Amino acid sequence: MKIYGTNEYKNQSISIKNKVYKIADSLGLIAEVSNVSKNCINVKLNIDTSKTPRPYQRFGYDKKTRINAVCWHGFKDFLVKLYNRFFMDALTDHLRIVTAQIEYKNKLDFYDKYESTMPNNTNCICNSKITI
Repeated sequence: MKIYGTNEYKNQSISIKNKVYKIADSLGLIAEVSNVSKNCINVKLNIDTSKTPRPYQRFGYDKKTRINAVCWHGFKDFLVKLYNRFFMDALTDHLRIVTAQIEYKNKLDFYDKYESTMPNNTNCICNSKITI
């Protein structure tokens, strides 16, 4: 996913990248973060295979084989924390997030749209931790 609006954080003591790493770690995930431009970062979420249990691990279509991919709930919980829990300032309301499926223009847009992206069969073993 790409997160736009990150240049507003360049003068803060903790960088947006470090905040993204902390959010991912708090969910038992690993974030790979790279700069796309001065205003955008690319974030890839992965399962932390060193931890057990792996709360957001997906199953294959046979519902038995574990695959190294983060389920829908993991992405949802990450974005909830990004918009709500970790950032306590008004700037995060304006972060624009673009995924393969959808674009969220801001926090309110996320809450309006996120449920429409849930697949019919999520093939995951998680108990989503965060409620909205």
